[in-house]
Amino acid sequence: MSKKLLSVQLCALASLVSANYAQAEDAAPSSISGWLDETISNDYITPRGLLESDKGISSYFSGGLAVQLYHNPGGPVSDISVHGGALFNNYSEPSAGTSGNWREFDWWAGTTLTLDGGNTFGVEYSQFASPKEAYNADNNIEFSVTGGPIQLSKLASVTPYAKLFWNEAGTPVVVTGQRGAFDVELGFRPSLDFNAYDVPLTLTIPTWVTVGPSNFWGGGGNFGVFSTGVVAKTPLSFIPKKFGAWYLDGGVQYYRELNDRLLLAQQELGVSRERDVVAASAGLGFSF
Repeated sequence: MSKKLLSVQLCALASLVSANYAQAEDAAPSSISGWLDETISNDYITPRGLLESDKGISSYFSGGLAVQLYHNPGGPVSDISVHGGALFNNYSEPSAGTSGNWREFDWWAGTTLTLDGGNTFGVEYSQFASPKEAYNADNNIEFSVTGGPIQLSKLASVTPYAKLFWNEAGTPVVVTGQRGAFDVELGFRPSLDFNAYDVPLTLTIPTWVTVGPSNFWGGGGNFGVFSTGVVAKTPLSFIPKKFGAWYLDGGVQYYRELNDRLLLAQQELGVSRERDVVAASAGLGFSF
């Protein structure tokens, strides 16, 4: 075999290997994912039951990124990821003694570890701040455990979870409570996925109750708030996937204030004293 022919064959082999490698790299899923979302609501109430605004419209612009550090399907640990995000909260009307509409800026960062079977453990640090100085910033650490989805049928599934929320420094997150206290959120998310029947719609029913030492609320017992509702989400499939997976969603969430100190907090914030709160929302966003 001549040296020239051997050189041509080696070049062809190298080109083939390079092409196959590039194709495999292109086919590999990205280790980075993210999302952006804009949601409006008639009321602004936190997951811990603090009603901060009941006038006008509240707007939430939020986004985040997640980076997959480790992925091994079928292994004892199937996934390790880090994530971070931020939320900007604006009111259509000034509230709680402030002169501006941009009331709140939140940011968070954390990590999750997922075991074989889908059980996920997480820890997240967050800070809730007010650019208009409606309150001093509070710093929090949240520990979470989320069970793998339990498939009830082709259509229905449910995901249980628990979170320990520790307000470790700064202003108490429910106004009347003590800093350094914690509460526990116990919940589950039933889901109906109509995509299984070629209908582009998912219904989720987020439901939870908060419990903990009474000093988290500054008294009033060991229960904070009970909440349940329904959220509908549908993809905007006419938008090309190269621009992300766009969606519309909307929902209604009901809150029952179980702790009287949450009613006192409403009074201190200058909102209506309501034990039963219904928040309706609509949103537009995309993920990638």
